[in-house]
Amino acid sequence: MAKAASFAKHTSKHPDYVPLLQRAYEQWRALQEECHASLLIMTGGLMIGPRDGVLVQGALASARAHNLPHELISADEIQHRFPPFRVSPEMVAVQEPNAGVLHPEACIRAHLDGATTAGAMLRLRNRSCSGRPGSTRRRADDERAVLCRPPRHHSGRLGTPGARCAGICRSKSSGT
Repeated sequence: MAKAASFAKHTSKHPDYVPLLQRAYEQWRALQEECHASLLIMTGGLMIGPRDGVLVQGALASARAHNLPHELISADEIQHRFPPFRVSPEMVAVQEPNAGVLHPEACIRAHLDGATTAGAMLRLRNRSCSGRPGSTRRRADDERAVLCRPPRHHSGRLGTPGARCAGICRSKSSGT
């Protein structure tokens, strides 16, 4: 059975994140269509906090800056419309209809399936390597282990084609 899903919402603590989140939604929907699996479920969301708090003010600023549908709801209205929530009178909520949940296990499976379709060879359930954090020296517990070393610097931006986001992996047995 799937564990708790990750929460995804358009609004955030800062309006600069909204375009990134909108692009992520597009990509999740495209992957969902490609793999014929339920990855992203739109549920709507409530950001509850003090009216002048960072969460509420950030959500409002993001929604207003990007013309996102939202509603500011008083504590009384929260309790009336969402009875399971018990909030103090000074609390408010920003309701966003375009929030949703991601099913992490299904998302991981979709990415692994896509990688193998593109020609990647997955090496799962290998024994771990030992070594100190930050050290480039590793002792493999068995010959089939894949030795990974993070890049010394990051070249390229995340999300750009050809960006080096992961470590450099070499198979011990191949010597490459």
